Amino acid sequence: MFRLLNLMKSKGNRNSQKIARKYYAVHRGRLTGIYNEWKTCKEQIDGIEGASWGLFPTPEQAKVFVETGKRVKPRTERQSTNTSAGMKASAKTSGKVNYYAVNSNNKELASKIFEDWESCRKYVSGKSGLAYKKFDDRAKAEAFISGSSPYDFELIGIQKDDFVTRCKLPSNSNCQGPYSEVSEVYCDGSTLRNGHEGAVGGCGVYFQDEPEYNISERLEPPATNNRAEIKAATRALQQIWHNLALVPARAPRKNYLLYTDSENVVKFTSSRYTECKSLDDLSKFSNSDLLVPLIKYYICVKQYYAINAARFTNAGLFEIQWVQGHHGNEGNEQADKLAKSGATSAETSGKKSTMVASDLPNPRFPSREDISNNF
Repeated sequence: MFRLLNLMKSKGNRNSQKIARKYYAVHRGRLTGIYNEWKTCKEQIDGIEGASWGLFPTPEQAKVFVETGKRVKPRTERQSTNTSAGMKASAKTSGKVNYYAVNSNNKELASKIFEDWESCRKYVSGKSGLAYKKFDDRAKAEAFISGSSPYDFELIGIQKDDFVTRCKLPSNSNCQGPYSEVSEVYCDGSTLRNGHEGAVGGCGVYFQDEPEYNISERLEPPATNNRAEIKAATRALQQIWHNLALVPARAPRKNYLLYTDSENVVKFTSSRYTECKSLDDLSKFSNSDLLVPLIKYYICVKQYYAINAARFTNAGLFEIQWVQGHHGNEGNEQADKLAKSGATSAETSGKKSTMVASDLPNPRFPSREDISNNF
């Protein structure tokens, strides 16, 4: 009897562990993929006509649903082992190798490339701040985890040589550097009555080390959590771009670290946009009116650091990093307060906003006159 109770308890524990781990899969929505939290999944489907999503107990089932929209039964352990062995044998016979790239914006996990799905699955299972994809070419997999794209300059509308001429810092003694000061920036969005008629939103940006640049403002309609997060990240990048490229060459500059609790923003800037060869490709995504400016400013900041790598202690590396929301991170909490303040001001004003997303201007590049006048 004692042994039977133990067996029942052990079985119950295993079952509860399986139930505790959930995988939200989006087949049709703003950004398709697998998510570990309902909040993030909901952001991809709210307001999307024909949205398709599902909740699954295993990442294999979720992956099939994302790719095909079909629900499949979970494999037994024996089936899974046999299938895995068969795939390995087939790969050895054909000589073809697939590369599973994991792009991480989670500070606790590194970006990696795996040559089998099972190792990749174990690495990403139950983790946040990760984007992953299968490739048949290692160079493409490496580009995915580095967040690099050969089309960056086409997307921002300037030739690379012209960008370098306008934005590369001189190496003469009149210019400061290398720059070692770090500035941490947190961005967040908030929406009251998200997903319902009359929803109002706000954006918040918290410059932890430069509070004079803090931002708290209302979001132009339509207001959703997803749009508020995107707009907040764009406003942060706008200010960072100005502080780097549009000030005199002799002015001090910072190594900026930008954080968001939006997995959507992180995945789009770190990997998803690299699949786009033109603005037309970018415009096919939902919320493209906000995503296009986000990507333009992100590319500008990223490429600015890259061409001036020798002048900054960050070695020219820049990315938007994921931080867990509402988990005691002071910077994230402050950005949340600024966003809520913006949303509240939008609600209490009682006026219908006349702003539109196109109010976000395109990035301005330093003119040649600016360059000559700086020295």
